[in-house]
Amino acid sequence: MDLLKFKPYVLKHNTKGRYRFTDRRRGMHKLCLFLIGYKQVLWPDVVGRFVRFIPDDIDVCLISSGRYFPELEKMAEEYSWSYLSTKKNNVCLIQNIAINLYPDAELIYKIDEDIFLTEGTFEKMEAAMLKAEDETPYKIGMAAPLLNVNAYGFRRILEKIGKIDEYEIRFGKAYMEAGQKSPIESNVDIARFMWGDGGVVPNIDDLNASFTIPDVSICPIRLSIGCILYRRSFWESFWRFPVVFGNGMGLDETIAIGAAAANSRPLAVAENSVVGHFGYGPQTKKMLELYESNPELFRL
Repeated sequence: MDLLKFKPYVLKHNTKGRYRFTDRRRGMHKLCLFLIGYKQVLWPDVVGRFVRFIPDDIDVCLISSGRYFPELEKMAEEYSWSYLSTKKNNVCLIQNIAINLYPDAELIYKIDEDIFLTEGTFEKMEAAMLKAEDETPYKIGMAAPLLNVNAYGFRRILEKIGKIDEYEIRFGKAYMEAGQKSPIESNVDIARFMWGDGGVVPNIDDLNASFTIPDVSICPIRLSIGCILYRRSFWESFWRFPVVFGNGMGLDETIAIGAAAANSRPLAVAENSVVGHFGYGPQTKKMLELYESNPELFRL
């Protein structure tokens, strides 16, 4: 069967949906999609960091899936960003629509609203992608920083600061293991530990400042795409994120990681960049308690 004959239908289907768009496009070569709308309690710090560290040569589009927020409209106006909201709550659909609205964008960043950026995040991701393509035998699909609560990033951070043994005494073997049942994604004590609760792991800004060597590693496992960079051509290679049923949470990640492996386009990690991932679903309640009781761990 010639699947290519279905491509026009698939492309149309994956971008078909009702939306509302406030247009402040600048026609930049780079685009950042800031997926936001459901964790308002984090906005003061997450958005504050975003404003501080977003370079001026990147078009910004706030995207909220399934909901329209007047406060996001005001935020977009204040910072001269675009704002896109969709009627259907599906993160695959809204990303596809957003990218389609920016035909000049060749480099695409996507940041989730539970990501705490640090200095140089965007620049270091791009540099890592270019360095990996220049110095390794791989063609790169995506690039990312080290995330503190992440199956790959947590171990690399611990290795770099010499705290693997201390972690394993407390929590057991530090496997690079993604998935809902993996300790890094399910155990809130590990998430709090990686955020600096107890003082073993430095805060994300100190970590980021201390990792000065611009090394790049190739991630061999599934990696969260909460803070990611990829080329438009990579997105086009898998015919855009599939819009099927439900809200699409996690499906965009599964498809992107699968396409990276299937098409020999691995993920490059900037070893000199650390950002904070607030945590996964089962960790949220206790992480919010830490956020309220120890705000210094999260704020600039």
